Amino acid sequence: MTYNTNPAEGGPGGGQLEAKIGAYYLLSMLAESEPRGLPGCTAGMVKFQRGYEGHALDDIIVLGENADGAARALEVQAKRTIDFTASDPVFAKVIAQIVSAGEGHEGPLAVAIARTSAKIERHYQQLLLLARKTSSAAALARALDAARVVSKGMRDFAAAARAHIAAAGGDGADEALWRLLRRLEILVFDFESPGALSTALAESLTRLVLADTDAGRHRDLWEALQAKALSYDADGGELTRVELVDWLRSERGFQLRPGRDLKIARRRFGDASDAALAAIDDTIAGFHLDRSDRVLAAADQLDDGRFLEIVGGPGGGKSAILKALAGREGLEGRPLVLTPARTPPGGWLTLSGQLGFQGSATDFLTEMAASG
Repeated sequence: MTYNTNPAEGGPGGGQLEAKIGAYYLLSMLAESEPRGLPGCTAGMVKFQRGYEGHALDDIIVLGENADGAARALEVQAKRTIDFTASDPVFAKVIAQIVSAGEGHEGPLAVAIARTSAKIERHYQQLLLLARKTSSAAALARALDAARVVSKGMRDFAAAARAHIAAAGGDGADEALWRLLRRLEILVFDFESPGALSTALAESLTRLVLADTDAGRHRDLWEALQAKALSYDADGGELTRVELVDWLRSERGFQLRPGRDLKIARRRFGDASDAALAAIDDTIAGFHLDRSDRVLAAADQLDDGRFLEIVGGPGGGKSAILKALAGREGLEGRPLVLTPARTPPGGWLTLSGQLGFQGSATDFLTEMAASG
């Protein structure tokens, strides 16, 4: 069974939403930022509607490389609505596409959605994180069977995925389920929501790539990228960064800043954040305590506001909650963790010198936020 279609006949699966998501990845490539869902990588090409090349999720394919030069690929399917349940035909089709494609590509698989829900954040994202943290299919199976380790919502999500795998003709055993869940990502692009954060981040990133003489054209650039993504999505096109820059300059008349190499700064900040998280001991006598209720409550608070302060007495597990929250966010981008011991005195000028970044703190944080 195959789900590949002629891109010109199939058309944009998500309409304007899909075009905006495609434009977001074009902008990430243009800005040499880390693409959402590919932390630690830089994009070199973005493809559209390429299921005939063996990609399981084929709306958008982002080709990049990590800091060591190894090739990575992110496959994205845009879905305005999807429930991720056993009765959801949209989820069933996504799983069927993955099963049909087989093991030809090993990179992450992302379902990009327009809005999230409590179930997605409290249960489904948690199961995907658990699958990545377990070392084997057997370990994931034990966690799913153990009382008080995972929620009913996590078990329901796993059962739905397993059922859809089997219905598509795949192997519904533990190994196949574990391998699929380890690759799967759920990325939220809230372009359709009032005051969309994704739109604000996109427009902020356009300001960073435009020359000072074109600083007022940031919205024009964002609209041009959406138009380009929509046209390429219709016929299965592809763009490299060099081709995109040439088109923006020659066809649309944009003046762009020279290319920025942020690999060193991102790697240094990422290494510092990883070290800060590694220094947090989230065990007692070698055992992990179940703090899932508090972690999920903290995640819910972050959904409703931009800032969250965690307070409590010594030894109450505040740092462990922080570490767990950072682990959730690390699926799609780098968490930035600052601690007093690892933040140098002297403010941004000192820190930027250590990072090797020649720019403002606003520019750096904007770039990092736009990448997830």
